[in-house]
Amino acid sequence: MEKDAPTILIVEDFADSRTFLEKWLTDRNFRVLQACDGWQAVGLAVRERPSLILMDINIPVFDGIEAACMLRESEHVSNVPIVAMTAYDSADYREDARDVGFNDYLTKPIDFNHLETVINRLLAEEPAAPVSGIPDRV
Repeated sequence: MEKDAPTILIVEDFADSRTFLEKWLTDRNFRVLQACDGWQAVGLAVRERPSLILMDINIPVFDGIEAACMLRESEHVSNVPIVAMTAYDSADYREDARDVGFNDYLTKPIDFNHLETVINRLLAEEPAAPVSGIPDRV
C-alpha cells in the first residue's frame, strides 16, 4: 500500500462484513479504518480524517443517520464524502440520508463494481459540501 493511499472508514456492525470489505479495499490500495457503531465512527473520523466513509444505516449507539449528521456538523470532517451502504431500500431512508448529507446510497448486497465506481468518483471530486440529492436509483 502506498504511503499516501486514501483512507476509507468502514462503519459496519457485522465483523465479517467489515473484514470482507477491508480486504476488498486493501487489495485496491486503500488504507482502511473500521468502526462498529456510530459513536466509534464519529470519534475515529474526527481523529483520523478519512478520505471517505462507508456507513451502514442500522448500527448501534448512534445509527448511521445520526452519526452522519454529527459528522456534517464537525468542522474537521464536514466535507468528507459519506456513502450509505444498507439493506434498507426505501424512499424514507433515502430521503433521510439525502437530508443529512450522504453523498451516495448503495443497497446491500453491494455491487462491488458500482461501489468501486462511486469511490473513485467521490475521491476524484474536489472537497465540497455534500450533494443536495441522491438519485432514486443507483
